[in-house]
Amino acid sequence: MKLAKQLGLDVAPVIYQPTAKSCIIKRYDRITDVVDGIQKIHQIDLCQLDQKPSTVKYETDGGPSLLRCYELLKESGVPAADFKRFLQWIFFNLFVGNNDSHAKNLSVYFPPGLGARLTPFYDLLSTSIYPGLSNQFALKIGGEKRPSHIGKTELCLMAKELGFKERYVLKIGQELSEALLGKIGLVSSEMNLVASVGTEKTMVEKLAQHISSNTSQLQKRFFQ
Repeated sequence: MKLAKQLGLDVAPVIYQPTAKSCIIKRYDRITDVVDGIQKIHQIDLCQLDQKPSTVKYETDGGPSLLRCYELLKESGVPAADFKRFLQWIFFNLFVGNNDSHAKNLSVYFPPGLGARLTPFYDLLSTSIYPGLSNQFALKIGGEKRPSHIGKTELCLMAKELGFKERYVLKIGQELSEALLGKIGLVSSEMNLVASVGTEKTMVEKLAQHISSNTSQLQKRFFQ
């Protein structure tokens, strides 16, 4: 999530608390009012919008597809800028290896005076670094859910399905990948400053190498 923030993506603010060995996430769906105190901003995730229970949050289980997620955002009335953010979210999850990027990890909320908006991103992590977890992407890209089989053809099919120009989608992905490779060293160094033990520092370095390698491989498949 800190990497996503460095890339200019709107994410929930996070800090790592080394004593508790915990990631602390600041709620973005709360506002503080001097009169009424803490007020909740209404939000609803895309599974809820699609009237799907949490047990079917994955597309393979009957949850919302990528196209359905796009339709739900459109039906909610979010502005055009949020559709670009939606595409960035897809690419970021592919680059870092977040195969758990299902429809419940996208939500719409209603900040006062702004109407419906795609919420800041949350639950951004790399699942592919952990052995034993699913090696299939939660949402099909151009009909393909195996990240190792997703290439430029699948991205172009996705663009067509969602109604975007191929060049526009590919440009978003390429710019994000280049920015990621340029910033990951900085984020890794910052995280190592708060890592309390050697095993944490090793994990930070391993994660940075894993994401860098995965992004470089996808760059070659996606944009060359």
